[in-house]
Parts: sequence; C-alpha cells; structure tokens
Amino acid sequence: MLAWLGAWDRLRELLPRLRGYSAAVALAGPAADRAAARLAQADGDLGEATRLMDAALAGFARLEAIFDVARTAEALADLDRSRAAALRYEALAIYERLGAAPHRDRIRAAVGDA
Repeated sequence: MLAWLGAWDRLRELLPRLRGYSAAVALAGPAADRAAARLAQADGDLGEATRLMDAALAGFARLEAIFDVARTAEALADLDRSRAAALRYEALAIYERLGAAPHRDRIRAAVGDA
C-alpha cells in the first residue's frame, strides 16, 4: 500500500520488517519484492525494479495468489516494454476470471479493448 501511495520514506523504513515476516507469512516475501521493486522504480533503478518485480511475480505464482499475480504482472508491464502486452493480457485474463471489474476495465483501456 505504501508503494502505491508513494510513501517512499515510510516504505524504506518498513521493508526490512516485511522481509522478516517472510518465513512465517508466505505472501510477505513476494509482497516485499514487489514493494522493493516499486521503491527501486521510484529511485530510477529500472533494472533492479524489473528483477524484483519478476521475483515477486514468480513468488505469487508459486503461491497461486492469482489476484497478486495479476497486480504484479500489471506493474511489471510498466517496467518491461518487451513483455508489456503479454503481461497486461495475463492480468486481464485473471481479472476477468475473478470478476474484478475495475481492474479489468483499467487493463482493457490500457490494451485498447475498452
């Protein structure tokens, strides 16, 4: 949430704590990777942001956390132009399957299907 709000200083402060929970809470690891990716993106380190977002995507996929897979694929599409279309369509398919209309509509607009 802090990354989406742009609360970068607070995120820097809390990210180590989130990583510490990853042994006990399975989603904490990929969530920390996604948050760290957003932080790296904000800092202008797009290579690190992409690497971390890929790790988050793999982690959420491994856990079958499909809504988070979609959100992460959508965020990764903003970082990796070479895979952007495929990632957005992946997110769109998940949002449609889940009936997540606001997310579905946002992606449809991004891919030109609105």
